Amino acid sequence: KGGVVVGHDARLSSPKLYGAALKGLRASMPKAKLFKAGFVTTPMFYFLVNFLGAKGGIMVTASHNPKEYNGLKIVGEQASPISGNEVFRLIR
Repeated sequence: KGGVVVGHDARLSSPKLYGAALKGLRASMPKAKLFKAGFVTTPMFYFLVNFLGAKGGIMVTASHNPKEYNGLKIVGEQASPISGNEVFRLIR
């Protein structure tokens, strides 16, 4: 239980951003469990957050935007969408 799931989609920029997200999480949460999902679909990512009982997760994806864009979907417990100050609470 606990920890953060991190995954990425198939966009060309995603593996590099995935690596940067993992590096940043390790720096800000050195003792936290990181579940490295790697290349997964967003539904698989949501499943893993729930199945592993994670505190939250970060998915590197720009969802349905054109392939040249990228971003992050950040979720809390039970894969519920979070934003703003809720994100900071996840990484503390």
